[in-house]
Amino acid sequence: MIQLSKAYRTIKNPVKSEFKVKKSKFIGYVMPIDTKEGAEAFIDKITKKHYDANHNVPAYIIGEDSEIQKSSDDGEPSGTAGLPILDMLRKEGLTNIAVVVTRYFGGTKLGTGGLVRAYTKSLSLALEAVTILEKKAYYSSEMLIEYTMHGKFVNYIKNNPFIILDEETFTDQVQIKMFIKPEKFDKIRDEISDLSAGNIRIEVLREKFLTFEDGKYIKEG
Repeated sequence: MIQLSKAYRTIKNPVKSEFKVKKSKFIGYVMPIDTKEGAEAFIDKITKKHYDANHNVPAYIIGEDSEIQKSSDDGEPSGTAGLPILDMLRKEGLTNIAVVVTRYFGGTKLGTGGLVRAYTKSLSLALEAVTILEKKAYYSSEMLIEYTMHGKFVNYIKNNPFIILDEETFTDQVQIKMFIKPEKFDKIRDEISDLSAGNIRIEVLREKFLTFEDGKYIKEG
């Protein structure tokens, strides 16, 4: 059987935030990104846009298991900018996200604690405006049934909270594609076998991450 992956959280939309503290201006950018190269390109774009800023502090987490992580203080005192931002992303359980917080110095030093609070506030303001998406692993599966069984099995699928109907193709038989929660697959396979007197078999094609917004499945593509 296919090895199971964990569910993860990411963001749907890019967001910009802005605020001032002691005349220093902080501009926060967050972007959904699913590759290291994409994250680096996004950071480079923001850095060039704000070439005249005192600091452009980046951080990103990439990968289904958050396996790629990077941050930089970009000239701020060590540990006062990049790492606090990265830690906030970790605590929120977010991945496939890139962040840049730009600072225009206002002439008054904030101190190490003030810097940490300012950079994390900038990110916090941005995250308040994003839409969070949940990515959950399902088995992409299919089965072939006779037309005479179509109504029975579609009814079974639509009334099973652990199955999402994907699509149906009608030829000499009906091909039903669906997504099944991995931990319920064995039970569902056995129930379908019982309903068909052993004549229908589910085939697992692959594991796929499905997208959910506010608990509702969002079909992509």
